[in-house]
Amino acid sequence: MINNRSFRDKRSLQDERGAALVAVLGVLTIALLLLTALTTAVWVHLRAGNSYRVRTERIQEHTDAVDFAFNAMRNNNTYGRVGDSPRSWTYDGITVTCNPTDSSSGETSGVGRKDRTVTCSTSIITGTIRFFDRGGVANGIQSEVLSWKATP
Repeated sequence: MINNRSFRDKRSLQDERGAALVAVLGVLTIALLLLTALTTAVWVHLRAGNSYRVRTERIQEHTDAVDFAFNAMRNNNTYGRVGDSPRSWTYDGITVTCNPTDSSSGETSGVGRKDRTVTCSTSIITGTIRFFDRGGVANGIQSEVLSWKATP
């Protein structure tokens, strides 16, 4: 005769085989989804950070080039006068073009000259500056940035 109790215990164990596997696979699936989401978020943030860094460096390079041109204009009061042809400088491979802005920029006035107003620009930066030449006695002894615009 078959012992009912041992037969029932074996049968119940056979019916539950693989239940733990299903639970483990469920946990692994959820863990994999979370890991994928985390990896994607990190990748997106790294790309955004790199894009910001590249953009900031590009703007800074063009800003340096415009500052270089401003200083070149400052030291020579014949640059930036009305009738002066556009001046160009290249700084670190970036070309800056400067033109007189004011219709009376650097004109003779009485015993001296009027202050020079010049706009210098690159492909993404445009800056306008006024040089106070103190009647032609001191080249660009003082300057005032009138406008600054970046268009990355």
